[in-house]
Amino acid sequence: MARLLPVLLAVGVVAGGFVAWREFGGGRAPDDVPSGEPTPQDPRSEAPTAVPARGGDPAVDAPVPEIEAVARPGEVLPPIRVGERGRVARYRPEVFRQGMELPGDVFLRGLVEARDVWVRWDQASTRERFLTLQIPVPGMQVLESGEAIVFLQPMPDLFRHLGFSARLDGSVLRIGAEGVYPPDPPPPDAPQPTPPGAGADEPK
Repeated sequence: MARLLPVLLAVGVVAGGFVAWREFGGGRAPDDVPSGEPTPQDPRSEAPTAVPARGGDPAVDAPVPEIEAVARPGEVLPPIRVGERGRVARYRPEVFRQGMELPGDVFLRGLVEARDVWVRWDQASTRERFLTLQIPVPGMQVLESGEAIVFLQPMPDLFRHLGFSARLDGSVLRIGAEGVYPPDPPPPDAPQPTPPGAGADEPK
């Protein structure tokens, strides 16, 4: 027994050194990281970022159009699907602190941030003039969040009142100088306005 004691002591020293080396040395494998410590990532194990193939697909090769820009000849914009609801501009409640007239740049931001419509100008000077105006906000609805939504349908008439012309073509709101986009003619079945004095009793 006395001869085995030095052997057992030697084995214990070797085993203790091995455990210490695994705990504090550089030979610890990622699987040995104690819980609570982040697992080191092997950069070779990360999946490479996929690069989209650039083949002959025009939908892939075509540049993404800007939501708001000066109209380009022959530009065809993809439709923006909004479902059954009407297209709207969206405004945060704090923009109304100064009243119900918004600066043109704030008004335009509400149009484009909603991403319900493409905005296209006939020329850059029209856009610059629009940005300098104080624009009265037409009727709006306030959501529970405090955000106000303004329907786009009456906006062409509002812009004509301000000296512009406008047309809502599906997903595209076109804004131009006066006379560029004349109002659409009324449909044939629309009721005709009654001329002044029509139907009045004739003097006897």
